[in-house]
Amino acid sequence: MTLKEVSEKTGVPYRGDPDCPVLGIKDTSRLNKETPLADGYIYFIEKQQYLENINSDKNESIALGAKEETETFKNALVVEKDARLDFINLLNLFDKSKSFEQSNTDSLVHPKSKIGENTLIYPGAIVMQGAQIGDNCVIFPGAIIEYECKIGNNSTVRSGAIIGHHCVVGNHCIVYENSVIGSDGFGHYDVNQKQYKIPQIGSVHLADYVEVGACTAIDRGTIEETSVGEYSKIDNHVQVGHNCIIGKNVYIAGKASLSGSITVGDKAILAGGCGIADHINIAPDSIILAGAGVIEDTEGGKMYFGYPARPAREMHRINKSLGQLPDLIKRLKQVEQSLNGSNSSD
Repeated sequence: MTLKEVSEKTGVPYRGDPDCPVLGIKDTSRLNKETPLADGYIYFIEKQQYLENINSDKNESIALGAKEETETFKNALVVEKDARLDFINLLNLFDKSKSFEQSNTDSLVHPKSKIGENTLIYPGAIVMQGAQIGDNCVIFPGAIIEYECKIGNNSTVRSGAIIGHHCVVGNHCIVYENSVIGSDGFGHYDVNQKQYKIPQIGSVHLADYVEVGACTAIDRGTIEETSVGEYSKIDNHVQVGHNCIIGKNVYIAGKASLSGSITVGDKAILAGGCGIADHINIAPDSIILAGAGVIEDTEGGKMYFGYPARPAREMHRINKSLGQLPDLIKRLKQVEQSLNGSNSSD
């Protein structure tokens, strides 16, 4: 589409070249001053502070935002009322989940999919339009490979697992029973007592040698990718929220819950039942012990537990002090009684 066409479809006025090609949307939160903006992509500039992380050379990129946030851009979609509602309309316009074509055949493998050599697809599995599955893969009964997915070589998708549309699974990966790769991210916007669902138009990218345990959900990114790095292993019943970036050689144990937009550094370990608040940075080589609740960024190479999670050495001192509280309270009462007795005699 062109900038003018996007403006007409979303109802947002534009400024700049009407014929400027629009290729998609990019995530503003991942920008830094060293990274140039991509030509032809729209960036949602919701606040002035977002401009601080933007390379001054904007080229043919496009801003979506209020007049004061977009005035330094050559091309812009200029918001007049509610920027977030206009952003939701824009996401709906680029929502790839609405672009697939239904098969008119009875086959469970769509004729427009591509299947590699020596790949075994069991009866009852579904492979949709445009899916690409590499060589030597195994797709078990009841697995669903949605449209425009890409699965590398030597990977296995077990029964009941779903690889959502436009998601990517690398080589030598295993997705176990009933897991969902590319479930919808949990994003909503409330205005005037009305809820608006924020479309999640991104995808999930599992790098090579990733394993995802049974009944785990990895949400697709709002705009770009939720990603899991090479050799990372995710246990059963884990929730990974939208926009998370998980590094290489990471271990995440059962029932861990990651909110949206979390970064997990290489070789970090997240033990069972821990919870991580949104937009937290788990530094490389961090260890989060079972049941911990992390609400602040961690430091690399340290172990954390408790709620709120603190470095292990600090938490051990706190827990040791807690054990002394009953005796301290008893002694305090004795001191109060002594003082009260002394005051009454005076």
